[in-house]
Amino acid sequence: MTEQTQNGTIALDEAVERLRAGGVIAFPTETVFGLGADATNPAAVERVYVIKDRPRRQPMPVIVADLAMADAVTDGLIGRARRLAEAFWPGPLTLVCPASAAIDGIVTAGGDTVALRAPGLPLLCELIRELGRPIIAPSANRAGGEPARSIEDLRIIFAQELSTGELACFLPTNPPPDSMTPGREPSTIVVPGDQPGGDEVLRAGPITAEDLLRVH
Repeated sequence: MTEQTQNGTIALDEAVERLRAGGVIAFPTETVFGLGADATNPAAVERVYVIKDRPRRQPMPVIVADLAMADAVTDGLIGRARRLAEAFWPGPLTLVCPASAAIDGIVTAGGDTVALRAPGLPLLCELIRELGRPIIAPSANRAGGEPARSIEDLRIIFAQELSTGELACFLPTNPPPDSMTPGREPSTIVVPGDQPGGDEVLRAGPITAEDLLRVH
């Protein structure tokens, strides 16, 4: 066992291997820490529900590396939705779009939409590209609790899972300065409308209503 795995952290190659094997990882984003698993693997998604103690009626948000990967999990990234993605991705904007058949019902909680974004952290996008599949990315917290905003928070909240190996944290070695320091706000969640002013903001965040109005 390497020193990294002993303290609960892993590098890129091991994170990809873990995801391919149906495992769960934690990772920093440009917003808060998240928990991740292969979005196309229902058993892996179920593990995240269990770790978070998340009600099954709550769907899981999904992160993708780019627009091309988003097109594989939704048929609805068109019109204004696509213009918003082009304006704010990669970044802290989550778009609620129609889910395609590629996403299992456990991710969408049986619904017909999926919440998508491309994260603004290059190292996280690299992880997703290496995996070659989207991953679910709910915030790293117990249901109803505050999300982890630092590795210290994560180690307190998920001490048991990290110690048993049920969970490991993707923290690359020698990252660029500030690249692994999450922000303080979760992403803005939006149901795109047909035109500026018609978007429904489900959760306020770093992308403001005024920002959305600038996209035509």
